Amino acid sequence: LPITIVRPTPIYGPGDRRLFKLFWMVARSLVVTIGSGRQLYHLVHVDDLTNFLLYVGELSEAVGEVYICGGDEAIRAYERLVQDFADDHVGRGWRRHRPPRRSPPDTRG
Repeated sequence: LPITIVRPTPIYGPGDRRLFKLFWMVARSLVVTIGSGRQLYHLVHVDDLTNFLLYVGELSEAVGEVYICGGDEAIRAYERLVQDFADDHVGRGWRRHRPPRRSPPDTRG
């Protein structure tokens, strides 16, 4: 059976439910982050992923290969994605909430 594997990065676009939670929090001016919020995040638009799948599906050289499909640019999720959305749609600032760090358990005897 000829198989090609495509592993997409997080997908966004019409009907998106994954990023909806993030936008819901921004609309309420509260975003919970794990870590600094400066982690790089790769997204792919559903139309770009669809085009890639159609292209790879016609490519005989792709059989047996594994591809990661993501956008051209990595973004810092909470510096760009959240701030841009808040600026464009919410019109007010948002605040970041970081859960407290837990110390690792003491394993010394």
